[in-house]
This record gives sequence, structure tokens and C-alpha cells, in this order.
Amino acid sequence: MKEYRFVCRSTRRGFTEWASCTEDGVKKAVNAFLADETRTALDAGLIEKMEDICGVHAEGWRIRSMTTRWGVCATKTRIITINSQLAHYPAQCLESVVCHDSVESIGACAFRSLANLKTIVFPKSVANFNGSWIQHCDALEEMVLPGMLSEIVPAVFDAKNLKRLQVGPAVMSVKPAACEKSVLEQFQIHPDNPFICTDGDAIYSIDKKVVLALARPVERYRIADGCMRVAKKCCMGIHALQEIEIPGSVMVIDEFAFAHTGLRTVSVPASVEQIAQKAFFHCSQLESVSLEEGLRSIGESAFAESGLKSIFIPGSIQSLGTSITANTNIVHSGEDVSFAISADSPALFFDGQGGLYRREEDGTHFIQLIDKEATSFSVQ
Repeated sequence: MKEYRFVCRSTRRGFTEWASCTEDGVKKAVNAFLADETRTALDAGLIEKMEDICGVHAEGWRIRSMTTRWGVCATKTRIITINSQLAHYPAQCLESVVCHDSVESIGACAFRSLANLKTIVFPKSVANFNGSWIQHCDALEEMVLPGMLSEIVPAVFDAKNLKRLQVGPAVMSVKPAACEKSVLEQFQIHPDNPFICTDGDAIYSIDKKVVLALARPVERYRIADGCMRVAKKCCMGIHALQEIEIPGSVMVIDEFAFAHTGLRTVSVPASVEQIAQKAFFHCSQLESVSLEEGLRSIGESAFAESGLKSIFIPGSIQSLGTSITANTNIVHSGEDVSFAISADSPALFFDGQGGLYRREEDGTHFIQLIDKEATSFSVQ
């Protein structure tokens, strides 16, 4: 066996020992050095700091060299064993955290400001998500959400560079506009989840009757055939979205569904009966929209603050909310009027001068002034 003339080992007593030894002796000396360095870091207040963050207390700490784990927690004795190999790495270079599934709670700010943290896997037994856990983790790219989490919340996307996300089997819903800040490149749902599913881009109810959210900021998306509802704030804030294809099965486009997106043109199929309030609000690049017979209701400010230049509302319409085309490029009165309702409508008619009326059994009733910029108006 090869012999080494000298080995240098730092000690806790502050001096250096020199020895002549074999290869095994070198390994033992290096491991002892690493253990001393790790122990020094723990004694420098790191133990107390972590206990305060996590809100738990360990009965004891041990240090030993391990090849497959960074540390082990014995839940019965409450003793934690730390891998001495951690001494090779400064804390700011930590790149991944895998929480053991026996962990039942995570304290506020648990992983805050780990500047180089790239991957984190939360335990299966945790049922909540706290945005402070990943605050200022600007390098975080991959995350597996807690296994018992029941709802995807906006705080998940506080990690501004998050590229890959996996949600667990307990997630039942998505908070409206939760994915507004998403920059995801890959999205997955645990295969045992009985509540929601995904095509890799959007999140659906398990029966695919409702599209709940667009998880990835794609430029073009086609809603799945058979889907009947576009949920509230489904695509809200996804500025990258320029084109949406709505199948002939969709009946309802809910509140703020496509608000603040980059849509340029929209074709609403005849199956859609309701466009809820602000469904296409502040779509500044939206220049044209096609509405088909079958549409019965358009909610308040549905197309307000968009880039629309004209709109033709089909004769099937029964109800129009206020300000549906406010602050657009549409002309609501005069010779160049570009707002119109089909003459076949049995319920509503527009006078071309900014006035909207309803036909009732006892006569015609004035409902609202569509032209909000009008300086004068006479009811017919």
C-alpha cells in the first residue's frame, strides 16, 4: 500500500498535527478535518438559526461521512445526523433541497435567500404552501409542490425563474390568476390525482369540462374538445398568449378569462351563450372579434380597453352589460359608427347614435347610453 509522508489536519484546539500514514490514514484524517469544519459551522449559531426558522428543536446532533444523503433525522429520538461532506460547500452554493416525507410542517422563510437553490422537493405530508419559503430564491428552476396541497396559489410563481413544476395528488383547484406570472417550460400533475389533469400547457377539471388555468405562457393554444367552460381568470395576465382557439363545445367564458393577454383576434363559436364581465378586458392588441348566433349575454366591460375597431352583436343577444366596449377604437355614434346589433334581435336594438333599447310587451325601453363620450343625446 502506498504511504504518504505528511498529512495536515486542523484540530479544534487550533493547531496542526503532522503525521506519516497510509492511504486509509489519509482518508481518516480528511474525514476528521471535514467533521471539524462542519462542527465549527454548526457551533457558530447555525443550529439555533435553523431551529428558529423551522420552529422545532432537535435533541442532539451527530456528524459523520455519508455517501447518499446530506443528513438524516431520527423522528423518535429527535437526533439529527449531518453529512461531514457538506464542509466542501458554502451555504450559498446549495442547489437542491429534498424534504423527507416525514416532515409535517415547514416554518416561515425556511429556504429564503438561498441564492443558488435550483431544485426543491416538498414533502408529501405537508398541506400548505407559504410564499416566504422561496422568497429571493432567484435561481430556483424546479419545484415539486407539497403532496397534500389542495389548491395552486399565486405564491407558487413568486419564484420568477421557475421552469419546471409538478403538483401532487391532492390538488383540487387553482386560485384564479394563480399562473399569471408563470414562465414555466414544463408542467406536470401527479398521475394519481383524481381531481385535475393537464395536456402539458393548461389545467383542466378531471372530466375536461372546465379549463381552469393556462399554466404555461404559450403564444397559441387550442382549448380541448368537449370543454364547456373557460374558468374565471383562466388566462389572465398571460401576455405571451396571442391566439386562442375555442372549440364548439364551450358555452361560458367566465369573468376576466382572457383579460390582460396579448390576443389579437378572437372567434367565439355559436355554442357560447355567455361572455362574462371583463372577459377580454384590457386586451390592448385585440383588433377583431367574431360573435356568432347563439350568444345570449355579454357582461359589463367585456371588451373594454381593448384595441377593437368594430363589433357586430348577433340577433340572439338578450343582455348587454354596461361599458362593454368602453375606451376602445370603436365609434359608437355618427356616420362612422362601428358598433352594431343585428336587426333580427327580438330583444335589443341600437339606434346608431349611442342608445341601447329593449323591446318589451308594453313598448320600447331605453336601457343605457353606449357612447360614454357623447355630449348630447335624445331618447327615441
